[in-house]
Amino acid sequence: MPIFYAAVFGETKQKIAEHPKSTDPAAIAASPGGKLATFAEVSEKIVETLDPAKQQRKTIEDKENNTRYSCFSNGEGRVIVAVSSLAETPSRTTLAMLDAVEPLVRCPADQLRNGKKLLQMKMDFYNNPQNDKIAALSHDVDLVVETAAANVEKALKRGELVDALQAKSVTLAEQANNFKKVSTDVKYQFLMNNLKTIVLGALAVMGGILLIAIVACKPDFSAC
Repeated sequence: MPIFYAAVFGETKQKIAEHPKSTDPAAIAASPGGKLATFAEVSEKIVETLDPAKQQRKTIEDKENNTRYSCFSNGEGRVIVAVSSLAETPSRTTLAMLDAVEPLVRCPADQLRNGKKLLQMKMDFYNNPQNDKIAALSHDVDLVVETAAANVEKALKRGELVDALQAKSVTLAEQANNFKKVSTDVKYQFLMNNLKTIVLGALAVMGGILLIAIVACKPDFSAC
């Protein structure tokens, strides 16, 4: 429970309402570290340092026990104290509770018969995270930031993919050009080899014919 104790004090700094009751064994057992009586005692000591006839706010942090004491004197004879978790509860939440309680406890002490129930209702309300509009807004902002970051990351990945595809297309184009060049060179070499074969074949045929003619007609062709 983020806010676990609250009390209202009168003009003479007497306690006129509290929740939960600091002497209730069940409430003591349910309080952080079983220190409910200590929280109540420290609250009373802090109230002694305030003037109920003056408007004052006071916040004391007990880091050793992870506890914050928030006090508000309304200048009209009322001092309200709320004890909350230092780690779990923003100070604005506790102060908002004090501001909400203050108008409801201005009546004379003998008429404040439902003070305990009033404190309980306000504690339940401000201990509900759904009633913290700033926290809800902060959560929404965090969601928007996370979504935007995810979209940027996806866009960057798409950009990397486009760059990779572009690089691959350039590589394929270069490979195609190289293949075309190599195929042209191979074709040229093949044609040249064929031409050489044809020329050599023609020369061989002509040489054979000439040899036959020489044999048949004698070297001086006198027999032909």
